[in-house]
Amino acid sequence: MNNIDPQPSSNYCIDFQDVLDASTKIKDIARKTPVMTCSSLDHLANNRRLFFKVEALQRTGSFKFRGALNAILSLMDDVENKNEEVHVVTHSSGNHAAAVALAARLASEKTKRKVEATIVMPDNAPLIKVNGVKGFGGSIVFVESTNEAREIMADKIVDQKGAVFIHPSEDKRVIAGQGTVCIEFVEQVREMIGFVGGDLDAVIIPVGGGGLAAGNAVALRGLLGTHVKVRLAY
Repeated sequence: MNNIDPQPSSNYCIDFQDVLDASTKIKDIARKTPVMTCSSLDHLANNRRLFFKVEALQRTGSFKFRGALNAILSLMDDVENKNEEVHVVTHSSGNHAAAVALAARLASEKTKRKVEATIVMPDNAPLIKVNGVKGFGGSIVFVESTNEAREIMADKIVDQKGAVFIHPSEDKRVIAGQGTVCIEFVEQVREMIGFVGGDLDAVIIPVGGGGLAAGNAVALRGLLGTHVKVRLAY
C-alpha cells in the first residue's frame, strides 16, 4: 500500500501536512479513541466489514476536543512572548464550548502558561452543557439565543481583551485537528486487518458545521489517495 501525499493546493485552507502536524501536536493530550466492529452489522451490510471510530470516548465526549486543542496549542506556538497570557473566545451552545474550555485548561497545564477561555453561550443552553464548561474552567457569557447576538458578543470580547476567536468549524487549525480522527482510524484498521487485507474502501463522515468532514477528507486523500470513497452524511 502506498501512502500518497498530494501537493498542497491554494484552493484549500489546509493540506495533508497540517493534519499530520496537528496529530503530532495533540497526541499527548487527546485520547486515541477505539475502533469497534460488529458482526451483526457486517451481516446486514451484505457481509462487508464495517469499522466504527468511537469519538464519543474522546475527552469532553466529542471529536471537537481535537480541533480546539490544536487551535490553542498552535496559537501558543505563534505567540512570540512565551510568558504572555493567551486568551481565547468562542461561541457555542455545547460540544465546542466544552472542548475549548478543557483544551485551554490542559494546554495551560502542559505548557505552564496561563490560557483563559471565554465561552459565549445562549441563555437557553442545556444546563448539562453549561455545567460542563464551568467544570472545565471556562468563563461563560450568556447572550440571547441568536447567531447575531453570539457573534456581536464574541467580537466585543476580542476587542476588549485582545482575545483570539476560535470558530467551531471554520478555523483552519480546528479543521486540521478534526482531521486527526482519520489519521488514527486508517492506522488502527490496518493493524486490525493487516495490509494483506487491503485498506478502507469507503468512509462515511457525518456533517454538521463541516469541520470534521473537511479535515478528514484531506487526511483520507493524503493517506489513501483516490482509492477511498468519502461519503458525507447530512
